[in-house]
Amino acid sequence: MFAQNLGTIASPFTSKPTTPRADCLSKDVTSIPQEILSSIFEHAYHRDGSCMHSAGRVSKLWREVALGTPTLWSDIHVSSPSDPERTRMQLARAGATPLHIDFSDDSLTRGACMEFLSLLSTKSERWTSFRIMRFDAKALLASPLFPSVLPRLRHLDIRGANSSLPAGHLQFPKSLPALESLYVSGVSVEWEGVRLPSLEKLELKEASLGPPDLPQFLDMLDASQDLVHLVLVKIWDEDAGLMDRFKAPRQITLPRLEHLEVHEPPSSHVFAWVLTPNLVTLVAKKSYWLRYWALVDIHFPSLDKLVLLDFSNSTSAIRNFLRASPNISTLDIRHTNIMEPFGLVPDLVLQELDLLRLRNLTIHGVFSLGQVKKVALKYMETLERVRVHCLDLGLAFGSMREEYVEHDDALAWLESVPSFYFGVDHTSKCYGTRYRSLDDCRRGYRIACSSACLEPSTGC
Repeated sequence: MFAQNLGTIASPFTSKPTTPRADCLSKDVTSIPQEILSSIFEHAYHRDGSCMHSAGRVSKLWREVALGTPTLWSDIHVSSPSDPERTRMQLARAGATPLHIDFSDDSLTRGACMEFLSLLSTKSERWTSFRIMRFDAKALLASPLFPSVLPRLRHLDIRGANSSLPAGHLQFPKSLPALESLYVSGVSVEWEGVRLPSLEKLELKEASLGPPDLPQFLDMLDASQDLVHLVLVKIWDEDAGLMDRFKAPRQITLPRLEHLEVHEPPSSHVFAWVLTPNLVTLVAKKSYWLRYWALVDIHFPSLDKLVLLDFSNSTSAIRNFLRASPNISTLDIRHTNIMEPFGLVPDLVLQELDLLRLRNLTIHGVFSLGQVKKVALKYMETLERVRVHCLDLGLAFGSMREEYVEHDDALAWLESVPSFYFGVDHTSKCYGTRYRSLDDCRRGYRIACSSACLEPSTGC
């Protein structure tokens, strides 16, 4: 980075013969006021810090301005080879500007990390963001050297491994009054007493939340009334036992929450933890061990976009979500385990319900284009886009002629409707063969679904 390397650049400026045009350009550059030049450096550095390494080589003036611009020195990346003296110099040049600390080098020894932590903690009142990506993140954060009070910290990013020492949950700093964004992955957190009143974005991944921790976790959420974005990915304790143990002792309300993601919960009761009167987007992914869906009392009156992953063979779950979300305009149902295509039901459930604002529909994993046609007919007045991904179109070996004709007719109709866009993709992983139309069976030259396998991660 420019801020770390600029101090070591030599500055031999020698006069060279120049042309009149070069003299003119040189005068134009050197005549730029230092305040404007400093502002230009700041904008360039935030766009691409590496490009600023050469700025100090342009002229003596540019070098002096760069060295005297504190914000160019405020990003501190602790990496190998370690050089505490350079970090001290960087802290001095940063002046009173907010500091952005990054511990993301696993090659640095823990002892060296502790040395840097001791040095940086002397300026902890200026920390604005802190990021750590190390296998021993929990151990470093549990160190007495880590500040217990961070009054200006706005962004905290912790990525580690739950197996790292010390055992047990991570104790959060006592005071984080300004924290707006928190990301925790691979580290269990002790939520008792944690209050984050300014929190707007929270993402937790693989954080081992068990039923005993639930009341404290909900208390933390309840104290974060400004929360807008919440993501929970596989944070559940795998030894938690029965689903009923994840029933919340009380229900809390997050009035500003707009985006909610819940991946692989152990129980349907998780979706009833929080009332979300202004939720816009909900993403839910079913866990493989959640075989039975217990109906829960959920309501998402303001929901606009619903994404359901791996729920395609759970009729009760799909009904539960859709009845709770009557005003959605975008519905995306994806089935990622294509080795288990049997029992896919979203196209059937959609025919039972009334979604009066449905405009965009994506179904990843369908058996029958005939059923998709029925769905399209039901929502013809509002649909603008329909995209399906067929699992061999449900035609097992030896299917009857009538089945082929039905699928061909439905495909032709869906492609001909002018009021909405229709797209179809196909995977051959289920039975090892592509679906072919009736004409294909006769002459073997036209493939109805000819595009490559569409995985959920690439979008539909």
